[in-house]
Amino acid sequence: LGDKVNYAAGEVVIDTSALTPTLNLADGSDSGVIGDYTTNVATPMLAGVTEPNAKVMLTINGVLYPITADGDGSWSFTVINPLVEGDNSYTLSIIDSAGNTSSSVMGYITLDTIAPSASAMLLPSDDSGNIGDDITTVTTPTLTGITEAGATVTMVINNYTYATRADDNGVWSLTISDALPNGNNTYTITATDMAGNQASSSGHIVIDTITPMVKDVTVANADHSEITDVSTPMFSGLASETDAKITISFGGDTTKYDVMINPDGSWHYQHNMPFHPGSNEYTIEISDIAGNSSTTSGSFEVVSSVNAHSLSEDITSPVEFAGVSEAHAQIEFMLSDDIYYTQANQEGNWSLVTAPYPTGDYEYSIKVINTAGEVSEDTSIITLSSGASYRAPLISSPDASTSGGDYSEEATLSLTVNETTFEATSHDEQI
Repeated sequence: LGDKVNYAAGEVVIDTSALTPTLNLADGSDSGVIGDYTTNVATPMLAGVTEPNAKVMLTINGVLYPITADGDGSWSFTVINPLVEGDNSYTLSIIDSAGNTSSSVMGYITLDTIAPSASAMLLPSDDSGNIGDDITTVTTPTLTGITEAGATVTMVINNYTYATRADDNGVWSLTISDALPNGNNTYTITATDMAGNQASSSGHIVIDTITPMVKDVTVANADHSEITDVSTPMFSGLASETDAKITISFGGDTTKYDVMINPDGSWHYQHNMPFHPGSNEYTIEISDIAGNSSTTSGSFEVVSSVNAHSLSEDITSPVEFAGVSEAHAQIEFMLSDDIYYTQANQEGNWSLVTAPYPTGDYEYSIKVINTAGEVSEDTSIITLSSGASYRAPLISSPDASTSGGDYSEEATLSLTVNETTFEATSHDEQI
């Protein structure tokens, strides 16, 4: 008999393929939206699952990192070379314990460390008055802005919180549903992008729903019945808001004339063209920087048969005075106890027309108030003669100083009376 051979029973495992591995950003490295492969961590930890004890072959931006999975197939790795801003390509494959190589997994990890914009502005349709000044009459306005696409935007105002998400173009808008009170309302905008980067900004919205008013409107030389013997009367009054804008128009004329408001709220306007005898209507509009406005209308009567000076003396024609001052200065011109007001244009030129006066010598004074509230004054004598031209003292100068009525040395002074212009240097009293 030959030798006996004993055989042992067992299993033979045939392994001809490897499992496809997985890769994710690990907890703590996946900032922002979980699972979007976007992070603000430049050296993130990566993790995945594969076959136990497999060799993990990870390539990032062309650099190979060999890793070994543990006994349950889990693996993790902290990136050594910092990722670059933007997309970073990776390729992942494994070699299992049987020597099989898996198919490759390819993808991108996006590094985003740039904070999104958190700026905001009132929606133009809700920004009443001057666009961009953050003042509005709308108590439930909409704010809008541009940030990163998909970013979350939150706004906190008056202890209320509102939130939205930017669209694919980064545009967002939020409507304040709780009405804001009059006055200054401070808000904070916070934008958080998909990588978890945040930026904040603060601003304010001024609510102004108060209507500006014009009150105490008077017509110079008119009594309580609004009857005047002056064909170019001076209009004056008070504005409830000093930073408002006033315009005045007359009758059916669509032309609106700007009126300057003084720091104390007072205003004056004198029309350069005489009004016709009889009833004349005026309309005064005032609007503030928020867009609130109101209108005041009235009428006055010019009586041509009444002359406040003298009917027994020769009467001159209406006299036009013109001069030069600082731009937009307020001009107060007094002739024979009558006060006329006008305003210089942006070049500093001004003119006004007085009522007719009896012939003779008259003392006049002129006061120039510039936009800073500084005052320059001068007083002299002028002779008015019917049908004659005038040699008149000086009125004002663009180089005039603003104290005591003195003028700078060698300043050029000019006065135009009924289209005749006279000039001299400063400190001359008459030409």
